[in-house]
Amino acid sequence: IDLMYYAVDVAFICETFFNDTYDDVAIEHYSIFRKNRLKRKGGGVAIIARNIFVCSQTARNSNDFELLWMSILIDKLTYLCGVVYHPPNPRYNFQDLLDQLDADITYFVNDQSVVYANIILGGDFNGLANNDIVASTGLIRINKMPTRGSKVLDNVYAYNNGWNDCLAVVSSVLSDHKAIILLSNKDKKFSIVAKKKTIRHFRLNGKKSIYNYLSNVCYENL
Repeated sequence: IDLMYYAVDVAFICETFFNDTYDDVAIEHYSIFRKNRLKRKGGGVAIIARNIFVCSQTARNSNDFELLWMSILIDKLTYLCGVVYHPPNPRYNFQDLLDQLDADITYFVNDQSVVYANIILGGDFNGLANNDIVASTGLIRINKMPTRGSKVLDNVYAYNNGWNDCLAVVSSVLSDHKAIILLSNKDKKFSIVAKKKTIRHFRLNGKKSIYNYLSNVCYENL
């Protein structure tokens, strides 16, 4: 219902609760790409996109996390879309997820075979600190409004903010989380990597390298 009401092009879904028994899930006019939680109930993520778009899963989809990356071609522009669910009590160290996001985005940015119009990462991050996510991904947070009570648990990050507005709305689905709606500015085009141009991301590992370099510089003669 929300897809139709808000005329959604691409949706990021967390806690799908899908498992291997759900093989025939279908939504008219949309394609569903999902990653189920392994060996446990609940959880799971999915990306739902209009079936007029060309969508493909990327080579960077680790089974250690509820994290799904998709490449989506829209109006001759390729967007890298990722959805992640970080549960309140994960069975992994939260830094491992941040390192995975860092490694994934580094891989995508350095991939010379494709030029992404934008990198978009959304999901339920629960206890992950916004500053840590920004430092690890090099992306900016688009939304700042609460999504569950007074807390901002669900977030959307992107390389470029190409939207007219960002809303948190009550979904028709039974949930205590609000849905984030991004209203696009279709007249404004962005490019992450121009032809023959390198973009340097100052994520956490890059900052550490800079700090280490500066700590060895002799300033006595300055």
